[in-house]
Amino acid sequence: MKRRNRLQIFIGALILLAFFMLSCSGKKEEGPQSLEQIQKEQGIPVVVKPVVAQRFEKSLSFFGTFRGERETIVGAMIGGRVQKINYKPGDKVQKDAVVIEFPEDSPGAQFRQAKSAYELSKKTYERMKALFEKGEIAQAQFDGARTKYLVDKSNYETMKDLLKLDAPYSGTITEVMVHEGDNVKSKTPLFAIAKLNKMKIRVWISDAERQQIKPGMKALATVEGRTFTGKVQEISIGVNPMKQAFYADLIFDNSNGEILPGTTADVKIITYEDDHAIVLPIHLLRSKDGRKFVFLARDGHAKEQPVTISNDNGVYFEISSGLKEGDPLIIKGYARLADGVKIKVVR
Repeated sequence: MKRRNRLQIFIGALILLAFFMLSCSGKKEEGPQSLEQIQKEQGIPVVVKPVVAQRFEKSLSFFGTFRGERETIVGAMIGGRVQKINYKPGDKVQKDAVVIEFPEDSPGAQFRQAKSAYELSKKTYERMKALFEKGEIAQAQFDGARTKYLVDKSNYETMKDLLKLDAPYSGTITEVMVHEGDNVKSKTPLFAIAKLNKMKIRVWISDAERQQIKPGMKALATVEGRTFTGKVQEISIGVNPMKQAFYADLIFDNSNGEILPGTTADVKIITYEDDHAIVLPIHLLRSKDGRKFVFLARDGHAKEQPVTISNDNGVYFEISSGLKEGDPLIIKGYARLADGVKIKVVR
């Protein structure tokens, strides 16, 4: 009897288990929602940033070397031995200061002959002048002595200038190319002088660049992280046959002496600037059917906002109409947007 009861219980358990399994298999499980379904219900996540006016500029970039506003290399007028050098590089000199001297016996100068002739004619002139004032000689004799004196004086001063090379203007000695005792030939470069209170950079430009550059435009020169502000001083009207390019001269103030001649710099010429512009990164601009637009966030939805471009510098557009300060510009998540699509602003 007991075995029969146990069998009935076992069979009943099997029936219940089978019924449970059948009931479970009859249920249909619901799968997880797709990303598209979630975004349709909640909105496409986007990042929004208010439009803010900022500086916009267009520029042309070059590479150049600082030089003095005015630079001159003074060469030997005659051949001979360098007797004395009175200044070294970096020294400031006044106009007509004697920088380099040659000895009086330099063979190319004939200085001593000219000096003797001058001294003799000077004495003769002074003696004839005294006699003429006393009425003891004729006008013609006095005029002849005076003429010879003036000619010999001019020759003497010319010979003296050949031996004593002076500064053609007030400035700074930037280089001395010889040493005392050196024998040099005529026309050998001896020293360089420059005006360094203003510095100049010459850049070479194409015809297309020349059309964009105007005198007075701002120029920036950067040297080892320091930037100096100058302006365009002059633009050539003809092509340099060697460079096959035009040049633009840029001028920079150097009254404090911070810029050294020969220093190289990265140069920018600002061809356009606006300190209060509505600016748009190029990647945010969308195009459709010839229209240019961006997306704004309006009442939980994306709105296509047409814009007009007035300028671009390769990185940003300057917007002349369609956007204003404070507009909620969508800057991330815009790739899948369309006009009127539901959005979810995230931070």
